[in-house]
Amino acid sequence: MNRIVHSTLAVAVAALASAPLLAQSIPDRATLLGILGPNSTHEGFEGFVTGTAITSYNGLTLDYESVLGSFSGWQGPGLVEFGARYLVTSGGLAWFPPGYGPSGNSIGRAFQTGGTIRIDYPVPVSAMGVDVWALVIQPVTGTATFKDAAGAVLGTVPIAISSAATPTAFVGWQSGAGIARVEIAMSTNAVFASIDNHDYALDQTLVAHRTRYGQGCGTELASIAEDFLQNQNPFDLSNQSLRFTNTGAGFLVTRGTAPIVPPTAPPLSGFNNSTVIPCPLGWSFPYPGGSTSTLYLSPRGFVHLVPNTDPYLTSFFNSGPVIAGKAGYLYPAQGGTLTFESDPVAGTATVTFDQVMEWPNPFTSTFQFYFDATGTMELRYGACSPADGTVGWSPGMGSSNPGNTDLSQLSTRLLPAADVPALGMLSASRPILGQTIHLSLEGLRTGSILAAHVYGLSRLTPAIDLTPIGMPGCFQYCSLDAIEPTVSPTNPVVRPFTIPNDPNLAGVLIQVQGLSFHPGNVTPNGVVTSNGLELLLNAL
Repeated sequence: MNRIVHSTLAVAVAALASAPLLAQSIPDRATLLGILGPNSTHEGFEGFVTGTAITSYNGLTLDYESVLGSFSGWQGPGLVEFGARYLVTSGGLAWFPPGYGPSGNSIGRAFQTGGTIRIDYPVPVSAMGVDVWALVIQPVTGTATFKDAAGAVLGTVPIAISSAATPTAFVGWQSGAGIARVEIAMSTNAVFASIDNHDYALDQTLVAHRTRYGQGCGTELASIAEDFLQNQNPFDLSNQSLRFTNTGAGFLVTRGTAPIVPPTAPPLSGFNNSTVIPCPLGWSFPYPGGSTSTLYLSPRGFVHLVPNTDPYLTSFFNSGPVIAGKAGYLYPAQGGTLTFESDPVAGTATVTFDQVMEWPNPFTSTFQFYFDATGTMELRYGACSPADGTVGWSPGMGSSNPGNTDLSQLSTRLLPAADVPALGMLSASRPILGQTIHLSLEGLRTGSILAAHVYGLSRLTPAIDLTPIGMPGCFQYCSLDAIEPTVSPTNPVVRPFTIPNDPNLAGVLIQVQGLSFHPGNVTPNGVVTSNGLELLLNAL
């Protein structure tokens, strides 16, 4: 088998060396497939189950290792082939199911016009082609630009789509210098622009892979929230309260006992439901990670602790420190009162929503935010409707979504100031024969006593659940064939891994996992494990 791989590699290298240095467009798919021959990769984008609606992920780069959430649960890695990476330069990368574009799945930009779809090739290819699709409301134009590994332009191809009956255009290019990037820039008329049926010159059997699988343990998330839906999970915190005590390293969330204190200040006026109201405290409120002398109040039921102009809470986990009382469709400008008052001497402040209207139902809700100079926050509830709303706290700035917590049943929860990630094992480079890669164990806590890289020749399927030995949520993903320990480690622990330039190693699989020990860690015995990392050694 290794001789066959070696022979195939030799043929491929010889063919590449003897090929003419072409640099020209490819007119159609039939011509492209004739150029590619058997050593090609086809990307149809059907590997991801999208359901029946567009599935968008802001800021996502899609590659072989991506793991994404969908209507059918988490999917990946392996949603696309290893030889290409897909992204958009602004907005969100989206999957389009049949009915929103070509007959099968496609990927591109959702709910936006114009912009650039980009394809990167970690291993430059000699030829490629892709179908470009757009919803045609009026004629659509664009340009495909092809670049080499140094960023130099190899050539461009114009894109023109004028008919809703044929909303797809093929673009392709070949170059002996190697194509490392394709940028498809669409006109402002290009709504729902996407790409489909991508073919390029790369034999996947020759490509070295590194694939993360499973997950590390030891994660601590800094956010807590519950989304209430009237018909599925109606609001159930009426006449209760939640207390957030600043520990200096995060918040301790407990049941509160303080009732709503009736406000004495006059209600706020002169605002509308689409504004954010700055509320100066006259003193400084400390919270984990910072402090503020102004609260930024949205009439729709939440308070930011940093300047913010978003009244809709469109990104609870990304838009900065925020506490939500009942964020949703509240309309105090149409009914009820909204009051802010602060006592600089006592170092206390309250924001009170009193019988505030909720759209579209004839409901009202009453609740209060409380802040004091010790860094304590409280959410105090009176009579509230069962209608939709979000309650909780997040430091924002890209914090992870912890999922729904039943806040009416919460006793205590200790939150860190920021997300503490799980232990992770990764490599920035692919395991190519004759090269040295670096295996990075990341997410170690300060004060860890021991860390280790564990190497195995066998991947354990299923993984071994380590809960019985005092490591709940942790798993062993590979056999224990070699262990490389590190005493008194600092984060990250990086180990070089040199791969001999031996063709007989092509196709060999090596598994890597990490662990660390920190007394008093999040597991009873103080040990946490990382995800698994599979290395497929190969020539390219």
